[in-house]
Amino acid sequence: ANEAERDFKPQYCNSSACRILGAEKRTVLEHSLLRSPLMDEVSRGRIFEQCLQVWKSGEAVEFTYHNPGFDKYFNVQRSRILNGILSITRDRTKEVLHERTIHEQAELLNTILNSSLNGVYTLRAIRNRSNEIIDFEITHANDIFCKMPGKTPADVIGKSYLKTFPHTKASGVFDRNCVVTATGKT
Repeated sequence: ANEAERDFKPQYCNSSACRILGAEKRTVLEHSLLRSPLMDEVSRGRIFEQCLQVWKSGEAVEFTYHNPGFDKYFNVQRSRILNGILSITRDRTKEVLHERTIHEQAELLNTILNSSLNGVYTLRAIRNRSNEIIDFEITHANDIFCKMPGKTPADVIGKSYLKTFPHTKASGVFDRNCVVTATGKT
């Protein structure tokens, strides 16, 4: 067949696919991809090109995208099998929106921390098998905190507190942090 006659025709769809498309199985299976009334022209063309690329290359693809027609985020896996393309689509809308909320909260926290005139940092206790605190991981640090000892956020965030600030053991600051962590009292 010439290039203009090429298309993909669904051979199977499960109930989840029907639910996502908002159509009965019969409707999904009776139309080829490029002639499907279930999607807009842009979506049909994009999916066709993806399937064609997988078909030609034989290499599987996986990606997450936002579909404005459904106003949902989908994770899609496409791979070449036998004489066609296997396409697995999963609705990730709730997960993506949750991830976005967490990211926005982290950005807000960073904005608040970096607006402070004081050095601010947070630590996560690292414990041994006896549940004793042996070190801390620096989980957040604002710019002021990092600048005081002449460091950058990359120098301290995610790093060992004792390796980054070894003097805190001798000065007693490390032990005071252990007490605050154990008791929850300032």
